[in-house]
Amino acid sequence: NILSLITEPEKEGEYYEISEDIKNQNKTTIKINTRKTTQVAYKIEEPEHKSVRREMGRGRLLFYVSFDKGTAFLDIENLKSLLDIQNF
Repeated sequence: NILSLITEPEKEGEYYEISEDIKNQNKTTIKINTRKTTQVAYKIEEPEHKSVRREMGRGRLLFYVSFDKGTAFLDIENLKSLLDIQNF
């Protein structure tokens, strides 16, 4: 569980990192070390995506990306364990 993980500062560096990267517009980002986690999806089919440019009033431009379809094949037992679900 990400929220309980980041409440343990002694695990910072090995299990997670909090940074503000220029690649992410200097927003605070929590990076989880995936080698220290439990896999919950064993296969992912990437979604189709398209980018759109829309001209707004006064010459302003709006750019956005939309996604369609895409599937994650979940390992239900690992997901139940991670979310602490007893009966499903």
